[in-house]
Amino acid sequence: MTIDQTTANRSYPKPHVANMLANDVERLRLALDAIDSDMVDRPTSTAVQALISAAIANVIAGAPGALDTLNELAAALGDDANFAATVANSLASINTALGDRYTKVESDARYVQGSVQVETMFTATAGQVSFGLTSPIINKPSALITIDGVVQPTSEYSISQDGLTVTLSEAPGAGARVRVLALAVAAAGAPADDTVTTVKLRNEAVTAPKLAPGAVGAPAVSPDFITSGGDWAPAITSPVNCSDVSMVNGSYARVGNAVTMSGRIVYTTTGGGPVSFGLRIPINAEAGGFQTVNQAAGVISGTQGNNPLSGFIIAEASSQRAVFQFTSGSAGTGNVSFVCQYRIAAT
Repeated sequence: MTIDQTTANRSYPKPHVANMLANDVERLRLALDAIDSDMVDRPTSTAVQALISAAIANVIAGAPGALDTLNELAAALGDDANFAATVANSLASINTALGDRYTKVESDARYVQGSVQVETMFTATAGQVSFGLTSPIINKPSALITIDGVVQPTSEYSISQDGLTVTLSEAPGAGARVRVLALAVAAAGAPADDTVTTVKLRNEAVTAPKLAPGAVGAPAVSPDFITSGGDWAPAITSPVNCSDVSMVNGSYARVGNAVTMSGRIVYTTTGGGPVSFGLRIPINAEAGGFQTVNQAAGVISGTQGNNPLSGFIIAEASSQRAVFQFTSGSAGTGNVSFVCQYRIAAT
């Protein structure tokens, strides 16, 4: 009688000392045939290596060489196990710094009192650089011009002598949305004789273009109080996460107690994350500086590399500085345009 013993894992037949030689030879033949069949389905070392390489490639998914390992990814996140919470807390701190926030209508009413905003929208045609207005622009700082939402620095356009035509330095693409926001002096009716008093005169209600020659004696109204402006190259202070910050084409205009400043700033960020720096304002707000962060408001728009970015401008309490804040995606060089307005104490 043949003793039927098999291997533990694959149940291949095994010989036994008590079996007849002929029977064990047949059992060994069957075992070898079974082993041969099993080996056909086993991958070669080349196939195994290909599977491993494919799995690694799927994990990396085309990541750059500096970010294709878990260690490099961890280093890029600052080895911060709570990275998501860190970002959330940073955003929350910016939210707190903003304090009260306003809609466009609310901020216009708060910071552009005494003036009328005239907005004109255009859809550019191919090659179009000039755009006609129905309300004149007093000067460059009193205008805000955007193309598809991107604020244009004053160096990128000119205004005709009558203020009714804006000419861009180069034509935007066909179909681009061009927005021209002009700050014009609010109209007022003619008062009767001896009816105008200091109580009835609202700040910014009287400006130089409204005064006929000789209508008001020089001692009563100073032209410097009514309107002033010019180029502006402020000192950059307290940079955070950036360096080599400089102003390009800075200018300002004062109408009554409202000051509008604009320009373009170039910078280099040292890494991704919140970026901020301060600029000395062209005209002091009050003797002791701004009282609250809400006394200045402005917008920032620009690019860093191929990435668009935007931000905001607020006042720095107890100083004569405006603080620029935005978030950068990575280290690199960028540029932003801005428009900001604040009010100064009556003089």
